[in-house]
Amino acid sequence: MTTWNAQTGRVAVVLLNYNGHDDTRHCLRSLAGATYHPLDVVVCDNASRSPGLDALEVEFPAVRFIRNPVNLGFAAGCNVGIAAARENGPTHVVLLNNDTLVTPGFLEPLVQALDRDVRAGVAGGTILQWDGSATDRIWYAGGSLSRLKGEIVRPGFGERFVPDAHPDVVETGFVSGCLAMIPVRVLDRVGPLDEDFFFGVEDLEFAWRLEQHGLRSLYVPNSVIWHRSGRSRTLDAGEVHRSYTAKILLQRKRRRRLAYLAWLAAYTLYMRTTGMHSAAERLAGLGYSAGQTRDIRASIRRALEDAWRGELDTRSGLSA
Repeated sequence: MTTWNAQTGRVAVVLLNYNGHDDTRHCLRSLAGATYHPLDVVVCDNASRSPGLDALEVEFPAVRFIRNPVNLGFAAGCNVGIAAARENGPTHVVLLNNDTLVTPGFLEPLVQALDRDVRAGVAGGTILQWDGSATDRIWYAGGSLSRLKGEIVRPGFGERFVPDAHPDVVETGFVSGCLAMIPVRVLDRVGPLDEDFFFGVEDLEFAWRLEQHGLRSLYVPNSVIWHRSGRSRTLDAGEVHRSYTAKILLQRKRRRRLAYLAWLAAYTLYMRTTGMHSAAERLAGLGYSAGQTRDIRASIRRALEDAWRGELDTRSGLSA
């Protein structure tokens, strides 16, 4: 592939690492084959407890490594990486999960799409599932947020990706934080990720904030990576509680008070009737066992009770 150099110049990729050294190593090796230049890579480590970070620094001397003293979570950890990456003067910053593998030309289509659309605030590509090896099954190919149910909708999830069926760049409801390119000019305008979200939903909040500024989220089909999903998840009741807390917090942040209370009332009714059953079935597909159904329901109920008390802490139950 011929390298395409944008007149706007430098791209910086930010990876967040937390006890995922092997994943990060594979990701960095794939990034070494990226055809876009100039390219900087920053790894921001969230106080990993397992050994191996020193070895990564030796293996990848061109990569900048930052060590946070505590686990800041996804949004705050990425913000540290973004701030460090900006010191080198990039025009675009890319958030990339460390449990991904990239194709050599994945950056060029994202830069082109953003540079051609003055209203574009973020761009993401096609994310395919990695199941021991590369697959052609879709993990993300655009998405939206159901503002009543508070759930994300990912069209085509699990289906085969057929490039000819997705030929054009299109506007989408949100871009997954797994792969998100943001122009620095947009960060200056709308701000960084919202650190009230510890892990998850920050990409939905960012998309909603872009919308308030008249900016768009773009899905760019011919930017392709693979994702080994779920490797950062603990699959326990505490994570379910934090996940639903974050979903409710998003609604509280983005709605006026009376509209939020009306939504919360409708959402509570929905969850107590059919929503909890649907949630249990969906989470079973992520690896939760049938025996955990009672814990899932209890965690969701606790999140709803916290919301009515006005207590929405996305770090609930986590150690410092």
